[in-house]
Amino acid sequence: MRRLDLVQTNALPGRDREFNDWYTNRHIYDILAVPGIVSAQRFRLSSARRSSNYSSMPPPFEYLALYDIDGDPDAVLQAIEEARQAGRIPWSPALDPVFSAYIYEPITQRIEKT
Repeated sequence: MRRLDLVQTNALPGRDREFNDWYTNRHIYDILAVPGIVSAQRFRLSSARRSSNYSSMPPPFEYLALYDIDGDPDAVLQAIEEARQAGRIPWSPALDPVFSAYIYEPITQRIEKT
C-alpha cells in the first residue's frame, strides 16, 4: 500500500539559500537511498490562499516535502532513523529544528478528473 510522508520545514532566519541547497541537492537523495522510499518532491508555500476564518493566521511552515513510501512505514521510518544515527542522513545547520512529519494512508482510490 502506498503511503505519503508529509514533512513541513523552515529554514533558520536568513539561511533559506543554504537550507534549500542542502535539502534539494543532498537531503532528498539521502532519503531516497532508504529502502521503501520511492519518490520525493519539494514545495514552497504559495502566496495564494483559500478564504477561511483562519486565513489571517501566518502559516507555520514555508516548505513541504512529499515522500512516497511503498511498504511498511514503521520499517521505513526505522531505516531513516538508523541511517541518520549512522551519519548517512546528516542534518543541515540551516534547518530549523522545529518541523512536522506525518505519514498518511489512503482511504479512497485516487480519482482522476474525466
